[in-house]
Amino acid sequence: VSPSDSLTAASNLGGTTSPRLDPPPSPHANRKKHRRKKSSAPLRSEGNPGPGEDPDWASLNLGAVMCIECSGIHRNLGTHLSRVRSLDLDDWPVELTMVMMAIGNSLANSVWEHSTEGYSKPGPESSREEKERWIRAKYEQKLFVCPLPASDVPLGQQLLRAVVEDDLRLVVTLLAHGCKEEVNETYGDGDGRSALHLAAAMANVVCTQLLIWYGVDVKSCDAHGLTPLAYARRAGSCECCDILLQYGCPNDACSPTPALSAL
Repeated sequence: VSPSDSLTAASNLGGTTSPRLDPPPSPHANRKKHRRKKSSAPLRSEGNPGPGEDPDWASLNLGAVMCIECSGIHRNLGTHLSRVRSLDLDDWPVELTMVMMAIGNSLANSVWEHSTEGYSKPGPESSREEKERWIRAKYEQKLFVCPLPASDVPLGQQLLRAVVEDDLRLVVTLLAHGCKEEVNETYGDGDGRSALHLAAAMANVVCTQLLIWYGVDVKSCDAHGLTPLAYARRAGSCECCDILLQYGCPNDACSPTPALSAL
């Protein structure tokens, strides 16, 4: 079977069964700091990762910008695969801008278009149908995704380590491959900390946001009954706290502040 045949076949298969994760209304929705709008100009400098041109749109969880035609295709994928936002029409709170600036098109494509040998990527002049086949093969079927690193360590444990080491490319790769159970794996027997606990403890805004989008439970507690919010507060990260509260993490302000031990 040729690569082109595989691409055509992939476009006809059903979509992923990954669960949607839409945030509940933020308890701080009317606070100005949640509506801070940053210029989207820096996001455009990454160029266009897709087969279109003139990137005026972005996929938040993928960390890439795209043209309006490709944004329509991405919307049809569902928010569990691609969270589309306008660079010009929508607000850009600081945490979303941080995700986009940290990932960018180059890193995103190094993961999602790692293995495209033998395939012909559509260009700006290609038809919408050709672009849609490519995009669905890329994100629904994960036909070109970077393989997992050779390791005997389970994916969930690799994710915990990647978060602690702030290895964003590996985090993105592992999230691309991981199922909900794997990304929610906890560190060590009797520890109970998830990757989200660790990201919050490190005040890592980008990883905190990504992990939530990819299904890590914001309400999970460690062995001491502490949620990721307690760790974010201990780290003094207002951005991480805001994200966790927005997505429904219990407000455990009275919990004792934990000390993060090294992995």
